[in-house]
Amino acid sequence: MYSTYIRAFFTASAMIVNNNLAAGHGELHVAAMGVANKIKSFGNYIYQGMLAGCQPLMD
Repeated sequence: MYSTYIRAFFTASAMIVNNNLAAGHGELHVAAMGVANKIKSFGNYIYQGMLAGCQPLMD
């Protein structure tokens, strides 16, 4: 239960740090980081959906 909150906290913290570091290089870099994170998230959502769909089959 708490591991989900901890993971979300560290993910959000890493995104804040990355955005602050990219902001020093201009808006284009921040936008590129946003696009890269969306692409990564999309792949992660597919993976999580497949796992959630298979879970009832394994019980």
